[in-house]
Parts: sequence; structure tokens; C-alpha cells
Amino acid sequence: MTSRSLVVRPGGEATLVDLLDRLLERGVVLSGQLVLSVADVDLVYLDLRALLGSIEPLVQAAGGRGTSS
Repeated sequence: MTSRSLVVRPGGEATLVDLLDRLLERGVVLSGQLVLSVADVDLVYLDLRALLGSIEPLVQAAGGRGTSS
């Protein structure tokens, strides 16, 4: 896997597209918890996790074979 650094534009600012590209290249895990309750009685508990990323880097990180070019 090759390492790529985030190029910051003069003035110290990076665009949203640059940041999203960098995050998706490495992979991002989003997590959250949701509890629905009525009168202080918990009725529903959800533990949510989502993995966002590009397929090829994630497959290579998992030790699998990447797509061939």
C-alpha cells in the first residue's frame, strides 16, 4: 500500500474534497448509539457502526487480494 500525504494549499487550508479523498482512502468508522425511552424506561437500544472507505485499500488491509489492473 502506498502512502500519500495530504497536500495543503498555501495559507494552510485544504478543500473538503481533499479531506474526503484522504479519509476514504484510509477508511472511516462512524459509530453511534440511540436509546428510545418512555417515562425513563428504555424501550429500544441501537448500537450503530458503519465503515466507509474505498474497496481496494480495505481489501488489501484485510489481507485479501486487491483488484488486478
